[in-house]
Amino acid sequence: MADSGAAPIDLMWPTVVALRDLGGSAALTDISGEVDSHDGPGRAVEYRLVWACNYLRNIGVVQDGGDGVWSLTERGWAVTPEEMLTLPPRPTCGA
Repeated sequence: MADSGAAPIDLMWPTVVALRDLGGSAALTDISGEVDSHDGPGRAVEYRLVWACNYLRNIGVVQDGGDGVWSLTERGWAVTPEEMLTLPPRPTCGA
């Protein structure tokens, strides 16, 4: 069985670094060009990046502009790899 590559959680920090390198916001295709995933075709990497970005959004590190462009939040510019793994998800239903 072929290795499916990096898990989305493994792509979280590289995604933050890529967004920082790209000036704070970028389309998924641009982010995937910056992330060194060491595996798979581009669409497979982009699929895992979508999951990583969604998790990053849930912990308040990135936001989705609705046009396919992901942007770092203020928290995203300041977060460290260690902090990122301990951030609790933000409420999603106004709770």
